[in-house]
Amino acid sequence: MSKGTRSWQRWVVVVLVLAFYAGFRLRSFPQPAVHLSRAVPVSRSSQPDQVSATVHHQPLDPPFQPPSPAPPPQSPQKVVAPAAEARGAGSGVTLAVCTRLRNEARYLPEWIEFHLLAGVEFFYIYDDSSTDGSVEVLEPYVRAGVARVWTVTDHSHDAEHGQFGHRDECTQHNVMNATWIAMIDADEFLFPTVGYNVTRHLLTQCNPDLSFLMVRWHMYGSNGVARRPDGSLVTDLYRMHSRVDSKICPEDVMGCFDIEPPLSTKLIVNTRCVRRMGTHYVTELRRDGGGDTCFNIYHPRGSKVTRLKKDRPIAEEQQSTCVAPLHLNHYAVKSREDYLQKFQRGRISRGEKDVKVQQRLRLASVARPPAVHTRLTHARFRNSQAGLAVVNKTTGQVSLKPLPAAAVSMFLGDDAGSAKPPTLSHVEQQLLDICVNEFRKRDFSELLDESAIKFVPRLRERLKLLTSSEEGNPSPYTLEPERPRAPRTVAPACFDGAGKTAVSAAPPSKPSANSPIVFIHIPKCAGTNLNLQLAAIAKRVKHKYCEVRTTDAHKVLPTGLKKSAGGCGIVSGEFDVSILNGIRKGIGSDKARPQPITFLRDPIARTASQFEHHLSRERYHDDGAQTRTETLLTLVSPQRCHQLERRQTERCGELTNPLKCRANGWCGIFQNQQVEILAGAMSFKSTKAEVLRRSGDQLLCTAQQNLASFPFFGIAEHYRSSMCLFFHTFSMGAIFDECCASSVTDGGGSQECAILDIRTAENSAKDSNRKSSGRGGYISQYTESLDLLAAMYDGNRLDCELYASSMLTFTRRIRDMEVRRGLAAGHFSPDPDASTSPAAGSLCERALAQYRRAKESDEGS
Repeated sequence: MSKGTRSWQRWVVVVLVLAFYAGFRLRSFPQPAVHLSRAVPVSRSSQPDQVSATVHHQPLDPPFQPPSPAPPPQSPQKVVAPAAEARGAGSGVTLAVCTRLRNEARYLPEWIEFHLLAGVEFFYIYDDSSTDGSVEVLEPYVRAGVARVWTVTDHSHDAEHGQFGHRDECTQHNVMNATWIAMIDADEFLFPTVGYNVTRHLLTQCNPDLSFLMVRWHMYGSNGVARRPDGSLVTDLYRMHSRVDSKICPEDVMGCFDIEPPLSTKLIVNTRCVRRMGTHYVTELRRDGGGDTCFNIYHPRGSKVTRLKKDRPIAEEQQSTCVAPLHLNHYAVKSREDYLQKFQRGRISRGEKDVKVQQRLRLASVARPPAVHTRLTHARFRNSQAGLAVVNKTTGQVSLKPLPAAAVSMFLGDDAGSAKPPTLSHVEQQLLDICVNEFRKRDFSELLDESAIKFVPRLRERLKLLTSSEEGNPSPYTLEPERPRAPRTVAPACFDGAGKTAVSAAPPSKPSANSPIVFIHIPKCAGTNLNLQLAAIAKRVKHKYCEVRTTDAHKVLPTGLKKSAGGCGIVSGEFDVSILNGIRKGIGSDKARPQPITFLRDPIARTASQFEHHLSRERYHDDGAQTRTETLLTLVSPQRCHQLERRQTERCGELTNPLKCRANGWCGIFQNQQVEILAGAMSFKSTKAEVLRRSGDQLLCTAQQNLASFPFFGIAEHYRSSMCLFFHTFSMGAIFDECCASSVTDGGGSQECAILDIRTAENSAKDSNRKSSGRGGYISQYTESLDLLAAMYDGNRLDCELYASSMLTFTRRIRDMEVRRGLAAGHFSPDPDASTSPAAGSLCERALAQYRRAKESDEGS
């Protein structure tokens, strides 16, 4: 080859390299994030906007002001954002929200009103070609001065919207001069776990030089809801989110994207400190305009796998006090119907992937044409070539093809009774398979978390005000005050036709001499002593006593359950009520059903005793009264404990029976455990558990229904009276005469009773005196702190309600026993004079009073 030829080839190579590099630089250079039209929103009655030129990094135009009807009687600004009014025009806001949305009209009012209640002062909203009236829903907020809206007209970078999207526009053109901007989506709700106001939290708990916060989201599932109920609130209807395993996703890792559902974070950025960002992480910090004083507590920057900088003390301090107390509820699924609509309209970041799926299907169809050339296979071949996605040639917007009615019915479960599945084309089946797969990756309803419902009462008031204020312009959001009724599969008698009012419970089952007694042992409710006494009682009445070890509960049952064949007469274990199904099958007779019994205890005392138990097992360090109080405060508070969610897996593994955590994680051991056990939430299959645990009210109602059907239950604070009721209920007349004929008080009595004098010498708590619960002893050290007392009620509200209603039933049964035995009224405690409110002196009553005071203080501030 000649020298001239080699020289020419070198120049070709150089030119190609330079061209490639130039193209790469053009690609890498920051592009305009979105193309913005000038006048949005546009009123239906106004002329179409004639200006559609794009704006590249220019100050955003003022929002369009349509001919406004009369403003609402109370605008969102005046009602919920008083700080904005006091601030004055042009002086900036503390917290704004930035989002990009498409077709969210149904839920936009709730989302905006929720965040106004939570202290957000302004909204930057980029509308992505919505066709459902979203723009019209936003008009009142634009007029009220709490929102600005722009339309996205360029979709060429949708798949890279982290780098080229609206978030950078919000910080670069921060027209309201917001100090902090929360980068969240329209299905994400941000609020503080303590109190109500995010802005106040940022001002009081966060360092002003902190560059950004990475707030972990909680992924909420469908909670078993197939179709969206009219008038329901997202924050009220969906109350269960996914459980995160700390062994899979370490605590110091901010986001774990390879698990299902993925654990991710969203950003709250300090506009003085952040220049560019992706969806879940920051890519570039500012070093000018005051940004030189900012600091970052995460590393590495610009990566999904971001960790907390544990080598910096300020990092852990800010994460603990500033970031962790913020909740971000991500309602990615809602009902199946909602998810189907969201899936078919396509996600902004998946448009390019959907097109690639379409292209792969075309190539596969061409490579493998149908072998049998029938009319049907030709039709399917043409359908498969058509692909999954539809691209708007004008805007570049990608949406999935609609599913046929048959596929929709399959996904919603409407065809459950159909014997023959519908016939779907290749493309339709592909779409349905993808939809189901994507849904399963997100639909996790495992932990009951009702921390957001504190906003619901005010939210309903605000939404009623909005829907009635716009005469002649009905809102697409219709509001009805009640949640949908409880599903028929669980506790059907709990609710009336309106969906909420409790109705009378079924009468208790009659005791039977041929059926085994099953003691459902709720931890720290006098069960240890009762087990010893039940063993003695069984020996006395010539029954076989069978106690299931804690490690075997819900795993192993006694082999001989037929009492008539010399099997167990009394079965005991740390079960929940779902074990009754297994015992019923073991008995093998419809006539010999198990007879459940249990003991309840004042929930505040039970929780303190439970904590003392874990102290004695050295699961927590006992560094004095203040440390004990602070630790228990975190465990019992629904707002605080879920911050430590990823630590819970390791704690649960330390238990003799980790199934105790199945109901509501490690927090559930200290929160509403009596209700959880009596509702059967520990061991139900996931499909039934998500129905059962749809709300705390439903969980409570189911527990009340189950308890009311028990032939006997006792109260730990009235132990001796309870045991006399036990002897009476199960016709143990000789033991009753020995232990209960004389006047009985629960502090003891003069009558000798060998069985009731049997007690364990071991007690994990520091004080075994039963009267210590409320009258001194180790319980009092936890009730002296008013903050802890309020938190214990907050975490045990359901248990306290169950305890109060059960005390009324217990007192009635005691009075009935006195009448049937011919004894004077008041022979047993509780005193008959307290029958109208036997729990009036309980710790729950004290805790409720303190909880109300704390709540009024929070709402007032």
